[in-house]
This record gives sequence, structure tokens and C-alpha cells, in this order.
Amino acid sequence: MKKLHIVQCSLMALLMAVSGLAGCSGKNSDNNSSAVSTVSVSESSAVSETADDESSYNKTVSSADSSPAPSDNISSAAQSSEESSKETSDKTSNETSNQDSVNEETSIAPEPSSKNAEESQKVQESSQISQPSKSDEKSEPEQKPESKPEPEPVTPDIPANDNDIGGIELYNELFRIENKVSVEISIDKSETDKLQADYLKYTGINEAKKSEIYRKADLTVKVGNKSYTIDEVGIRMKGNQSLEPFYAQNGTPNICSFKLSFDETFDDKDEYGSSAKTWTDDKARKARKKRTFATLNEMDIKWNICYDNTNIREIYAAKLFESANVLVQKIGLSQLSINGNNYGLVKIYEPIDKNFLEKRLPESALGGDLYKCIWSDCNNSGKHTGRWRGATYKTDNSYGVQDNSEGIKYNFNLKTNKKSSDNESLKKFLNVMRHCNGFQ
Repeated sequence: MKKLHIVQCSLMALLMAVSGLAGCSGKNSDNNSSAVSTVSVSESSAVSETADDESSYNKTVSSADSSPAPSDNISSAAQSSEESSKETSDKTSNETSNQDSVNEETSIAPEPSSKNAEESQKVQESSQISQPSKSDEKSEPEQKPESKPEPEPVTPDIPANDNDIGGIELYNELFRIENKVSVEISIDKSETDKLQADYLKYTGINEAKKSEIYRKADLTVKVGNKSYTIDEVGIRMKGNQSLEPFYAQNGTPNICSFKLSFDETFDDKDEYGSSAKTWTDDKARKARKKRTFATLNEMDIKWNICYDNTNIREIYAAKLFESANVLVQKIGLSQLSINGNNYGLVKIYEPIDKNFLEKRLPESALGGDLYKCIWSDCNNSGKHTGRWRGATYKTDNSYGVQDNSEGIKYNFNLKTNKKSSDNESLKKFLNVMRHCNGFQ
């Protein structure tokens, strides 16, 4: 059976992920947070009690079972019951009631019949049999359960990559909110001018279009007291309604969101034309195509577009979904500087891609179609209808491979298996959702 993975975008879409399918929080959403719902169901694990707790419990039970047989106590209780019955005849019924509530071991009850006396004796006998002796209680003090330590970050099994920088350990540290992280970008003015030209060529003419061409930059990432430098990293601006030109009207750089690519080769002549990179070493090019940083092929950088004064609401929302076993990307905080200019505090995001799925799903669940859900006015033919709608099972949805350079975006944008998928898994899934929710 073919697998299906669906990306939910925005915090509202995260909430919809719990019910099985997501849309987008609105037309103006910039996909600041993402989660994935999947038809595949992974096994959940249960944590057993510690051996110390079990041995503690067994000791308590054995001490109670090994108490000496209280035969002397039984006969003494029976004799006490007979003497108490004689004294009861000289007392009033009110005094009997008071003593019955005060003294539990010598419970004095009225003697209207011998049957009641026998039942009282049996109750006393069973009560004394169930109680261990005081000497046993002292020899086996009650042991308090040990507090369980907080779970360590999950280290997923991912394929080894000789071209990776930092590995899974850096991946965990990069998104640990307790760590101080900084991202320093060094980029030539010739490359920033190209970023500006890319914006004017696409988004400046039609807001539905945007450039996906990466420009060259050098990157230094500091995590705690460790520093990592990467040459020739791809950088481009990202965003939907939040997308701004690189330069403001006065010529100063704008506050922008960026996408970084660690495996960009810059040699596509259709995109780079005469400035396309010429690789003289084929091995070096292959190594670049496999290069990752902290196991990531890409990383997103976004400024505080929602003006969250705490800067951590989205991070804790992601942790909430993660604790509920919803597949959600890692989000962290970082200081950003470009050419020495401080851009302040930003959020860094793990992209949702094939690499993301390999970290979280078993091998048997991989290979399915991954979709990104957005608002769109395109139909399945890629034509703009002017009727904007979110990705939902209630109405007709469009699906396909988006082309940002032409402004073609679908409600369900296919991210994997772009050349081989027929979208049948998605169509069947949406039909099931409509049927289960009473839609024909």
C-alpha cells in the first residue's frame, strides 16, 4: 500500500493536524510552523517501572505474608469478646455506641443474640490476621519511589554521510533552546544585487511569483563555544505576503526571511546563465550534492513576523505537538548578522522534506508522497481561477508540482516523487475523509 504524508502549515493547521488533515490558517499565512500527518501508524512504546520499584513492592508483600500466625491473638480476642458481652448488660445502649466508635480493637457491641457475637468475633479475627506485626513494619521501612530522570533527546537512525558537518549531535544542539546560537552570513554586494534583481523580476511583477534561484554566500554558525564555517552556501529570500525586496527604497537592507541550501552547485545554466559555476572536479561536485549541515540539506531563517514579544510561542507549540507524537519540525532561536550588521533575534527552522521523514519514520513507512498544504486559486491545470481556498477535504482541491517562477501553486504541492506520483493516494485519502465526515 502506498504511503501518504501531508504537511500542515501554520499554527492553525497544526491544530487541524490532530484530526487527520490540515488546511492553512489563512490566505496571509507564511507557514511559520509545520506539522505532518500521515496515514502510516507508528508503534508506540511503553515505559516500564524500574527494577528498584518492583523489588520494593515484592519486599513489602513478602513481609506481610511472612508474619507469624496470630493464634494467641485470636483466642485472646475471643475471650475479650465474652467478657465484654457480660459487662454490656449493665450499661446503657448509648454508652455502648460511644465505646464502639472509640476502641477499634476491643469493639464492644450490644448482645441481642449469640449470632451477633459470633459475627463480631469473626470480624476481629480477620482484622488481626491481615495486620503485620509492629516488629515487621520496623524491619521493612517504606521505600519512596525514585524520581524518573527527564528523557534524553531522541537520536534517530539516519544513513551515514561522509559529507555531513556536525552530525546528529549538532542537530540536537542547534535546536536546543538553552544553547546560544548565532548565524553569520557573509555575502558580496554583487550577490545581494542579484537577490534584489530576482525579486523585481518575479515578485515585483506578480505577487504569486517568486524566485527560487540561490545566490552565493559564506556561512558561520556558532553553537555554544563551537564554530562551523561553510563556504558557498546557497541563499535566497522566502515568504508569501511577508516577502520584501532585499533593499528598501533608501538603499538599506530590509529585514527579510531566508532559505539556506547546503548542497547547491550553482551550475544550472537555465538559472545562472553566463555566471553558472563550472566544476573541474566531478568528485567535488558530487560531494557538494551530498553536503549537509547538522544532517540538514536546507535551513530556514525567519524574522519575528508575528511580533511575538516572547519569541518562543511557536517553539513551545511545536514541543506540544511533538509530545503528542505529531510529526513536527524542529524550531530554534538564533542571532543573525549579515556582513557584520546585526539583524537581531530570529527563528531557525528544520525544513520538512525527505530528510525530515527519514529521521522520524521507520524504513517500512518511507517512500510515500509528501505534500505541502497552502492557500491557492489554481485548479489542477495550473490556471488561476480567482477563487482562493485552503487545503481541505470539504471542497475540490488542486494538487500537483508547484512552479514558483510561473506563480503556479496548488492546495497540495507535491514535494517528493515529483516525476512518478499519480496523486492517487491523496485522492483516495480525501475521499475517505469526505465519507467519514458526511460529505459526498
